[in-house]
Amino acid sequence: MRWIDLSAVVVTCASGLGCWEPNPAFQSNVIRCDVARKECRQEGVGSDGSVQCTSFSSAVQFSATACKDADDGRTNDSLCTQMFCAQPSGVAYGYPSGCSAAGTDVTAQVPADGICRVSSSSDNGRLALVSFTQRWRDCTPAAGGPYCSALNVNSAAQSGCYDLSVTRAVTQLLPPSDRRDRSVLISSATLNDPECPLTGSFTTAYAITPGVVASVSAGGMTVPVSAKSGFATVTQACGDGACTTTLDKLLVNLGDAMVNGVQVTNLAVSTAGPIGASGIPDPDSGLVSVPSGAVSLVATALVNGARSAFILRNKQPWRVGVTASGMTLQGSETLTASNLSGRQVPVTVSVSATGKPASAQVQACASLSPRARLFGFEDPASWSASSAMLSLATSPIKQGCGGLAVTGHGYMLMSSSTFSTAGLSPAAALSLDLFVPASQPNPFWIGAVQMFLTCPSANVFNQYLGQVELTGKPEGQYSTLRFPLPAASLSTLRQSLNDCSFGLALNVNQTNASWILDNLRFTP
Repeated sequence: MRWIDLSAVVVTCASGLGCWEPNPAFQSNVIRCDVARKECRQEGVGSDGSVQCTSFSSAVQFSATACKDADDGRTNDSLCTQMFCAQPSGVAYGYPSGCSAAGTDVTAQVPADGICRVSSSSDNGRLALVSFTQRWRDCTPAAGGPYCSALNVNSAAQSGCYDLSVTRAVTQLLPPSDRRDRSVLISSATLNDPECPLTGSFTTAYAITPGVVASVSAGGMTVPVSAKSGFATVTQACGDGACTTTLDKLLVNLGDAMVNGVQVTNLAVSTAGPIGASGIPDPDSGLVSVPSGAVSLVATALVNGARSAFILRNKQPWRVGVTASGMTLQGSETLTASNLSGRQVPVTVSVSATGKPASAQVQACASLSPRARLFGFEDPASWSASSAMLSLATSPIKQGCGGLAVTGHGYMLMSSSTFSTAGLSPAAALSLDLFVPASQPNPFWIGAVQMFLTCPSANVFNQYLGQVELTGKPEGQYSTLRFPLPAASLSTLRQSLNDCSFGLALNVNQTNASWILDNLRFTP
């Protein structure tokens, strides 16, 4: 599966091989894969013009972290073999025979929360302290041809504070997507570590200006990328003519696109951690330089329905600017991607995003905890469905900065990502707001909504919470749906659990409009 296709250019997604990306809505286990394989050291061009490996290394051994969904029927060994012994996406040749991979479940040592699923950390949390080792091969482009004259293995052990509330660690801590044979081994992770800054602490919040914020160019084609909504939180301190600016968090929801037949939906870009810049602002633009390596962005999306991700870290300085009237982030990177025949092709990503001082509503959204964003339906990636299209709705909404637009008909089951019950105050019922689109085809039966609760550590699976009939609800506006909680469900939610999730089933007629879910909360 390709991430995006520009004149047959392939930019691979963030998983180790291919485009397999576990579903963050499911309970996942952390798997350590112990791999032995031969890797290419030098490429050339064959008589048919295709890129070939002319020299493989002897067998190298390494370990890497993978994730296994609860509904994945593969053994740990077969999962690791598929991830690390199959032919890499965007490479014209595979690994030689003899590749082996053994998988061991290490969830007891490296908790899945934040590693294999988005962090369910509750309110007022800090960034997570993560220790990990990256491994990759650098490509040295050949002087006379578009292939790698040398592929040198590298590794780097490091630790730092990372925001795991939007993108899980196993995705965002991979080496950048333009490197070969990428993997990451995560040795430890501590959520809300006291050494890390608060996730919700910032001085100023900005709303990202809707419209074109970036472009991707390759093979003579340029594709614009537009923002639907988003926010940035910034801290700035100035003195003696110099300023220290920290972009604490950036989250941008981008528009859907169809590129050369490849459908890209639910596209979002977020920072993996704070972006710091210091120095004397440019006298003309007011922008401050961001040093190389300080920008780490993660893009996630559904590519032809498959979950995919892309990692970008800056090799060249970027620029950031903050004033009372707005903020600016500018930068450009040229990555080396592979086309369908394995030839190296430059892909340029240019970013020019601006923001204006946020309204009270956007400021409130910027400080939401991961659980509050889940309950507010702020992020489409926090929900999954096999028989419906899910996307971000920015209007009409009842709360926060977004709602979950559901397109489809019939019985559509949606599952949330997991959340922590720590700090919850369960009440007698759960309520949510549902926008019923106008022009319903059957006024005598509009549909119904069901709700379920799953908490595997409490041995609760798809516990039925009730059904609300939609017939009689007004069209073209929101209605509040109330689900009285059974005593057993209340008891479960009052425990301290880290793996709970909700299921919502929307059973409706076919229409040409979207239904919108918003504002899940406890009510009397």
